[in-house]
Amino acid sequence: MKTIINLKIKLLKFVTLLFLLPSIGSLAPDTFQGFGQSVKAQTSDFLLNSEWWLEESSVNGVSISLENSGTPIFYSPHNDDFFQHYYGVSCFESFKVNYIDVTETSFNLSTIFDYVSCNYTDPDEIEAVELYQSFYFNLPFDTNSTPKNPFTYEWIETQFPVDDLKIINANGDWLIYRTAFLSTPSFHHNSFTLYPNPAKENVFINNIFNQDVVATLYDITGKLQQSLLVKAGQSLIDVSKLNEGLYFVVFESENGNLTTRKFIKK
Repeated sequence: MKTIINLKIKLLKFVTLLFLLPSIGSLAPDTFQGFGQSVKAQTSDFLLNSEWWLEESSVNGVSISLENSGTPIFYSPHNDDFFQHYYGVSCFESFKVNYIDVTETSFNLSTIFDYVSCNYTDPDEIEAVELYQSFYFNLPFDTNSTPKNPFTYEWIETQFPVDDLKIINANGDWLIYRTAFLSTPSFHHNSFTLYPNPAKENVFINNIFNQDVVATLYDITGKLQQSLLVKAGQSLIDVSKLNEGLYFVVFESENGNLTTRKFIKK
């Protein structure tokens, strides 16, 4: 574990792109998000200032249906000490919860201080949402719910440009989230806009970085799809032959800085 964490720290210093992921197409405005935080420990800082979305799960021996739960996402603003979760299909439910006692391998959750509920009616959606909620808290779910502390986490090695994170609660249930690398302050993903998103035939890139950069397209597994030079202003990527799904565009500047944007191919 220490070896993996040390590798991640070195990678963070060099790359620092999330996701936040995102960011990645979105359950909430401007966010296809995971979670983040501002702690001094570098590994935890990387962990908690990223955007994460759910990839795999096992809660009470059952896998959460992503089709019926809307692919849960968690996120936390930089310099704030709370996680913000989004999930749902027919509407988007969310809750914010304070985190405490963060280490390089564990954290605890405190009180839910903001809960936006939806009036779900579909039984499958209700089941999937409650399964996700029950990973973090004892049901019934509300601002008085008791968290299933402590939570531990570990990195899972994947292919560039994504990372996987496994979170385990006190009952041994686990969720695996995925993110893209964070950007460096001098080379930010906001320098690049992708539209339309979702896209069917073409994705337009608006480059306000005012320098030529290399754009490399990867699928969700990290497999290289194509690479092209993106000049300042507007460029175009033909995505008509790609399969439906989530894709990352990694932008690289002349001095080797990296950042990423995401889009969904319909």
